[in-house]
Amino acid sequence: MLKLCFTPRQGDSGNPVFLVVDDDLVLMFVFTYGGAGSGTSVTAHYDDINDILAGWASGYRLSEVDVTRFLHDGEHVPSLIG
Repeated sequence: MLKLCFTPRQGDSGNPVFLVVDDDLVLMFVFTYGGAGSGTSVTAHYDDINDILAGWASGYRLSEVDVTRFLHDGEHVPSLIG
């Protein structure tokens, strides 16, 4: 079962939330406003994030990660952003 639990605290705005998958950091979302499951969607800003990374000449880029192998039959990847 894939279970993700986050407990944002006051002052967390702007902090990225990562999941480690096979020794790689997976950017899930960025805390930007209050409430459970709240945050800026990485998917909605995929190109913007990659443009920023390219501007920094960091060599890093976002790429999709398949986490369905961690699920059992009938389970689905939970929606993290409301």
